[in-house]
Amino acid sequence: MPQPIDMQTEVARTLLAERILQAHGRANLTAQQRQAMEQRQIRMKVETQVNEAEELKDRDVDPDGKGANTSSGQSKSHRDDEKRPGETAHKRPAGDEGLHLDVSI
Repeated sequence: MPQPIDMQTEVARTLLAERILQAHGRANLTAQQRQAMEQRQIRMKVETQVNEAEELKDRDVDPDGKGANTSSGQSKSHRDDEKRPGETAHKRPAGDEGLHLDVSI
C-alpha cells in the first residue's frame, strides 16, 4: 500500500535541497574569489620585485658599509681633470650591445 504524501514534509525537503544548492554555490564562489586574489597577489609580487643586476651579484659587500672612497679629499675640479677625453664613465660588458643606456652628464 502506498504511503500518503505529506505536503509539509515534501515542501520542507524541497526547500532544504534548494538551501543546500545555494550554500554549495556560495562556497564555490568564495573559493574562486580566494584563488583569484592569491593569483593577483603572486602576480603583483612578481611585477614589483626588484631584480638585481648581474654585475652586482659578483661583488663582495662590506658589512660595515665603509667602502673605499676614491674621491675623498679631492675637489670636483680635480676629479674632472682626471677624466680623459673620449673615455666614458660607464662601460658596457662585452656581449650586451643595445641593452644598456649610457648617460653622461
